[in-house]
Amino acid sequence: MRKTMLFSAFFLFLILVLSPNLQATNLDFLDEAWEQRGQMDPIVEALELARAVDGEMDNPEFLWKKARLHYWYGDNIAQ
Repeated sequence: MRKTMLFSAFFLFLILVLSPNLQATNLDFLDEAWEQRGQMDPIVEALELARAVDGEMDNPEFLWKKARLHYWYGDNIAQ
């Protein structure tokens, strides 16, 4: 019983420690495209990658970063 509790606590600790790192790597491509927003190609590539990501559709951070890129793209494609 004690081993099971220790294993469960250790497993929960690993999940809590690793999950922010996994989430941050999923969104890095959106941040990198935003930093290079003077060029159109990184924005288009990031938006294509974002379209392929299905698991992040309920993540508010993902959605606002994607919307920011769409806004910039729409504002600058007309020029």
